[in-house]
Amino acid sequence: RPHLLLDAALNRMTLASTPAEALLLEHVNLNIPHASLELARQFYIDALGGALNPRSTNERQLHVNIGASQLHLPHRLSVQIGEPCVTPQIWCGAITLCTSEPLAEVFRRVDALHMRETAGGEEANRQWARPTLFAPANGTPRLLCTCPWGNNYDIVSTPVGFVPAGEHPGGSHGLQAMLRVSHHVRKGAAAQLQSFWAEILNCVADLDEVPVSGGVLGQASSAARCTIRFATGQELVFVEADAENAPPANAYDTDEAAGYHLALYLPTHAAFEAAFRRAEAAGLLFENPRFVGGPIEFASAMTWEEADDAAQFRIKDLGQSGGIRTAMRTRTCDSVGGVESQARLTAPLGEDRVAEAALVLELEVRSPSHVSCPLDSAAVAARRERDLMRRERG
Repeated sequence: RPHLLLDAALNRMTLASTPAEALLLEHVNLNIPHASLELARQFYIDALGGALNPRSTNERQLHVNIGASQLHLPHRLSVQIGEPCVTPQIWCGAITLCTSEPLAEVFRRVDALHMRETAGGEEANRQWARPTLFAPANGTPRLLCTCPWGNNYDIVSTPVGFVPAGEHPGGSHGLQAMLRVSHHVRKGAAAQLQSFWAEILNCVADLDEVPVSGGVLGQASSAARCTIRFATGQELVFVEADAENAPPANAYDTDEAAGYHLALYLPTHAAFEAAFRRAEAAGLLFENPRFVGGPIEFASAMTWEEADDAAQFRIKDLGQSGGIRTAMRTRTCDSVGGVESQARLTAPLGEDRVAEAALVLELEVRSPSHVSCPLDSAAVAARRERDLMRRERG
């Protein structure tokens, strides 16, 4: 019996060290102004066709279901204080969603809301760009629109026969899936990000070149691109761009509007543990002070015991070019509600950060055993796997 348990554990860890597709790109978190909560409901639910998640929407945040994925829209900042959000977060790129409704109908609703708000709404909304419906003779029809605060959405029709990979409480309405999330990065970052996803999270990540317009004197030009593919068919894409279109690598740390984050699921609990161990060894673990005092399953984890209980951990310095960090240190973050808050991350004693990240972007990295996993079969298997791993350790 002990030998069988050891063999099973070794087999799982061997599989976890083999690069695999990530499981699910589950949510994008974009803070919205507290004063504009009702407008956010009207845009994301009434106009775009998302579904309200009644279980996780509360006095601090609005959660919009999009099949197995979500948009998280907090309008209050920290869990403990709940101070109102003032600065909206604006994703530097585009988010592609698919809808089961006719694109013309979605366009009509978005355009009606846009016309009403730009004509008589708040001053800030008068700069809101009007939606555009493209119906090329040879190509995919799509609706290009922005939210009232400037986030870019590319809406396409749901493929025939498409079935969402899972769903959250509240189900789905028109919006059926988050197909693709793209982010602009500075020159040279794509290769570093490809290495990060492959070496730390052990996910399949492709590196290639994509044609771009605007070459000098009409010459063809290209940009490096890193693509992370998910078992659900989703893509997370990082495309290099010039400084005018890509934020500084550390914008997350310096600009509240760039403080957004992503949540993703790894394929198994063993893969999750292996990723945690690598992130810990590389000094990448991060504690977000805004979630201190909240439920453990949405907190930050700085030890394996915490990560195992929460089924998630956080990192944010993606694509470090060197300089392994291993011991605990504390740095002061922005004040929260007038009180200085602390964020923990790992670094060598007596040293500061010795490597610049290709991109500072907070990731919630989750096991399928997480309480919020919308993929039922993967969640059940991962929870059994987690329980067996715990028994094997005694």
